[in-house]
Amino acid sequence: MIGVSNMSFTFGSVYKDKSSWWFTTQTDSSDLQLSSKFKNKKLALAHGQKELFNGRIDNLNIYMANGSLDWNEAIYRRKS
Repeated sequence: MIGVSNMSFTFGSVYKDKSSWWFTTQTDSSDLQLSSKFKNKKLALAHGQKELFNGRIDNLNIYMANGSLDWNEAIYRRKS
């Protein structure tokens, strides 16, 4: 069937909650989130970009400290 895929999409987010920065991953087919805590945005962003470049996530959303979206990064891979 055209347009039907059983592949899941995994995305990551870098955001601030209270005094810490977080990197969180979630798969679109699950409500489960995995989070890692970092001392600053630079460390959280470096971890998120590493996950993106190594293919463990498909999309990375980076938020400002006030909660608004700062930018988005994605690497599009051809999947066989």
